[in-house]
Amino acid sequence: MSRFVGSIDTHSDHALDGARSAAGWMAAATGVDKRRCGRLLAFDRDLRHLSLVRDAWRSGRLGTDKVNAMLNVRDGVEAQLVRDQADLIGAITG
Repeated sequence: MSRFVGSIDTHSDHALDGARSAAGWMAAATGVDKRRCGRLLAFDRDLRHLSLVRDAWRSGRLGTDKVNAMLNVRDGVEAQLVRDQADLIGAITG
């Protein structure tokens, strides 16, 4: 689902159907609440610069709660988070 969501947003595929937003298109196509779709899209956008975190999440090494915790404390330390993501994943997953 994450790859699907990211692809829709990145390539603006939703606009091909005349949808004004990726979240609106996704909600209409899947029946999932538009706010939930917006949160999924935001989550995917947040992980674009954290490819190691994204891959660890997709593989199940990191759970969604742990990824959200990392994202919630990133303000002001984004560069360090990007730089140190491999070490953080190692520390979290042991």
